[in-house]
Amino acid sequence: VRCDRPLMWLGEGSTVAESLAKKGNKSRLARLARIGPLELEVFASRQALEPCCDELISYYDLRQEAVNQCAPFREDPLKREFYLRLQDHPDLLHGSVLRAGAHIIAAHFGLRNRDSVQFGIVIHSPFLASPSPGKWITLKLGQQLAAEGYAYLDLTPGGDQYKTRFASHTTQVH
Repeated sequence: VRCDRPLMWLGEGSTVAESLAKKGNKSRLARLARIGPLELEVFASRQALEPCCDELISYYDLRQEAVNQCAPFREDPLKREFYLRLQDHPDLLHGSVLRAGAHIIAAHFGLRNRDSVQFGIVIHSPFLASPSPGKWITLKLGQQLAAEGYAYLDLTPGGDQYKTRFASHTTQVH
C-alpha cells in the first residue's frame, strides 16, 4: 500500500521560524510565557526523564482514554520501562519536554534516524489544552532539531490534518 509521508523540512528555507514569528503565534506564546519562561528541554539521559515520567504518562493515558478508549501505559506495565530504556540510548530516542516555568505544557518522544526524527508520541497537559500545546511542541521541536543538525521531522503517514499542516512536502512510502 502506498502512503503519503508528510515531512517538515528543517534546513535552509524552513518555515518553522517564520511560523513562530507570526504575530498571532507570538501573542499566544507570550500568554503561555506568563505562566513562566518557555523552555524546551531535551532529555539527555534516563535520569533526566525519570522525574517527570509519571506525570507525562498520566497526561498521555488520559488523552488516549478520552479519544481512543485505551490507556496504553496503564494497560501495558512494561511500556514505561521500555521508554526509559530507550532513553538509556540517546542516539536512538529523542525525548523532549516543553515547559512554562515549572509546568509541563507538552512533550514528544520520537526515534532518531540519520537526518530525521520520527514524529512519535506527543503528550500535552490537559490543564493547558486551549493554547494548542501540540502545535507549540511541534514548532519548538522543529526549531530544536534544526539546531541539532537534523534535516527533517518525519511526521509519519496516517493521522489527520494535524500533521499535514506542518508538512513542507510529502514523499511516497510503502
